[in-house]
Amino acid sequence: MIVINSSRFLIGYGVADIKSTANDDLDDKEDAYFNARRMLTFSIYKKFSQVLDKYHLKSDNLKNILLFSIDKAIDSMDIYKEKKYVVLPHYRKVLALFLVDSSVLERIRQTVRAQYNFTNEQRAVIDRLIYTMQNEDTLH
Repeated sequence: MIVINSSRFLIGYGVADIKSTANDDLDDKEDAYFNARRMLTFSIYKKFSQVLDKYHLKSDNLKNILLFSIDKAIDSMDIYKEKKYVVLPHYRKVLALFLVDSSVLERIRQTVRAQYNFTNEQRAVIDRLIYTMQNEDTLH
């Protein structure tokens, strides 16, 4: 399997409390990772949602399919992903950074198209948004 790695990436970050006093802080790191992944997922979803709302093209079914497709695309084995953790003992927190290659956006497009019948207008709006997101340096 070839892992896709372009020159751009999307990033989410999350923070979790350090609950254990043991040296094994795996649960705390996983909590922080979950928060980072959730932030990234909902940042991408928010972009789609705002643009579709702007053009009055969003339906409840499409919203559900978008969330499913974003999550499935992030989980894809051929999309480059990286997790980094920073333990902040003074604050009793752990910070997680979750990086995903921007090619995940193309995977989202493919997954959504397989699950939903778009109008031409919806397809054009989503294609334009994905192109814009692929060429941005930040996702906010």
